[in-house]
Amino acid sequence: MTKVRDYKIEILMSLLMFFVLIIAYYAHVQNMLVLESNRLLTENAVRVRIDDGGSPQLESLEGTNYRIFVILHENIETNSRIYAFHTSMPGSWRPPMSEGTFFEENDTREAVVGRHVILEETANGYIYIFNEQAYEVIGFLGLTTPSLLDETVILNTSYYKLHASELVVDSDNSGALTNVFEGESNHQVRGVLRLLEVDFFTPLILRYSQLISILTIVVIGYLYFLKTKEENMTRHLIGEGRISIFNRNIFYLCLKWLLFTLPFLVLTKIGFWQNVQIITQWILLSLALVASYGLIYFITSRVRGSDL
Repeated sequence: MTKVRDYKIEILMSLLMFFVLIIAYYAHVQNMLVLESNRLLTENAVRVRIDDGGSPQLESLEGTNYRIFVILHENIETNSRIYAFHTSMPGSWRPPMSEGTFFEENDTREAVVGRHVILEETANGYIYIFNEQAYEVIGFLGLTTPSLLDETVILNTSYYKLHASELVVDSDNSGALTNVFEGESNHQVRGVLRLLEVDFFTPLILRYSQLISILTIVVIGYLYFLKTKEENMTRHLIGEGRISIFNRNIFYLCLKWLLFTLPFLVLTKIGFWQNVQIITQWILLSLALVASYGLIYFITSRVRGSDL
């Protein structure tokens, strides 16, 4: 009878979650590099003209996760930009940053700036002055050095949104803005996305990583089946039903999975590991683990009869 030691299953579970974190971090960095390359805008961004009556399209975006950038200053020669920023869901988006935090609420009169922006130092830190209004600096833009965001400023204020004649509206949902603004986008993708063909290699890497994760989950399910096989046979011989045995095994398998992946889930709440996609991936892998073990258990039970 084949015997499988416990540590093999635990090691595979831990390695799988570590692999998931590495892939999620890679995807996060690639996304940040694209944003940095395109001056914080995605290919979904649209320019919206505001007339005296306001923009009825903006009102129809209620419930949608979108961001508004008002260009207060732009100099192509020096690559300097000043944005006024507003979002429908504060805390749901973060630009490429090397230090500090991003806005958690709207209209806090805070600023996130590039590393070359001139600031004023105070006893409590740094402030940025724009139109005689002081903004507390809470973070610095840019992942690379030098960065295209070194001369960029983001101001957390809705004042200019109410008085602007033109807004740039952006969203991570490719269809949300197109449906509302009828595809009137004039933003063209530049920089890393084209030069390094990230749009080709990254999806390919992610697809292969998903395949590797699913295959690993199937192996874990099979190893657990081998580990519990003798005990299953004994329980069946003393009269315990197949469903009861299966439910018991699934409970302990899920408990083991939770215990050995929980530390990695905790990391998703710390610093750059914070990523909703990791939680989604963990849930999908958990369902795949239950499904793979269930298929192996019941298929083998049907083929071999009553020895399980």
